Amino acid sequence: MGLNRIENRIGEIVFLNFPFTDLKGSKIRPALIIGESEISEGDYIVAYITTEVDRYSWSEFAVPFSEKVLSKGVLKYKSVIRVDKTILVHKDQFLREKVAFLTKEKLDEVYRHIVRACNQEAIKIQLNFHDSYNIFRDYNNRLSIG
Repeated sequence: MGLNRIENRIGEIVFLNFPFTDLKGSKIRPALIIGESEISEGDYIVAYITTEVDRYSWSEFAVPFSEKVLSKGVLKYKSVIRVDKTILVHKDQFLREKVAFLTKEKLDEVYRHIVRACNQEAIKIQLNFHDSYNIFRDYNNRLSIG
């Protein structure tokens, strides 16, 4: 685990039974390993990959790619990595491993999209906190006046 791990799996594309968000089903699909748990050995953070390029490539959370940006392996279709759709899974859930590997340059692009997505979420949280604070302040002001 961590720095002592024998094999760096970041950037590896695997197949797994990716659950639907309502947890009422799943679909076997490729996923990109983007992180490794520092707490639970064998747990990985993976990002959803879809071939629905036209549907998602416009999104700032989508990273389109083709076989040209694979350092190893093969994927049949142009695809999109959805950095807004990630889950934590144990390696025992991988149905097929080492399907392909992204180049370092493409993986860097994926991480830039993740950072952008996190920054946007942080701004939303900050705005929500600011709004909540103002509502709370106004409420307290009304109580002290009344």
